[in-house]
Amino acid sequence: MFNITDYREVVLYAGYALAFLATFLFMRMLLTEQENMSTQENMRDIDGKKTANSLVRLTRPFFSQYIMPAIRGKQRFENMRVKYRRKLISGGLKEQLTADEFISFKILLIVFFPLVAGLIRALGFYEVPGYAFFLLPIVGFFYPDFWVNGLIKVRHKSVIKSLPFVVDLLALSTEAGLDFIGAIQKVVEKAVPSPLIEELEQALKEIKVGSSRAEALRE
Repeated sequence: MFNITDYREVVLYAGYALAFLATFLFMRMLLTEQENMSTQENMRDIDGKKTANSLVRLTRPFFSQYIMPAIRGKQRFENMRVKYRRKLISGGLKEQLTADEFISFKILLIVFFPLVAGLIRALGFYEVPGYAFFLLPIVGFFYPDFWVNGLIKVRHKSVIKSLPFVVDLLALSTEAGLDFIGAIQKVVEKAVPSPLIEELEQALKEIKVGSSRAEALRE
């Protein structure tokens, strides 16, 4: 039979268990609220971004909502983040994708490509060979790199094509008495829109917010 001390111990342990449960539920509620706020923020970001790549448009709700929160702010992804931020700028995708989104996109395609192949095979549209399911994750991971590298090459060709006219206009503007920054401003106002003009315009914006001329042009 239980004595009064035993009952007190049971009540004490029950109190501990209830306190632990209440703390757990409270923390879970806070985490759920934070997750919901993060999801809403991600969805607002998605609505404000447009891209010409149909695969990005199709998969963006998934990689932005389910993969990117696990990547955002994590130090172990910093080297990749720096690398892809530079590539996205060079490819003219700065306003379309962040580095974290790009990494999330790559990770999602590791699973997405095999899933699509499996669906095609299951529906009988095409007999996808078994070895393809080992290759498709690799293809999925590197596909975004091929896509961005292609955009970079096209953008570089456009820059080289427009460079002679821009240099001539810069020379004429400086000969007319404008300083170098004023000449760039004149080029941005008068020249036909192109990737080079976009970059010069971005350099002017960075100079206005405090960057040095060398830093802005280097970027």
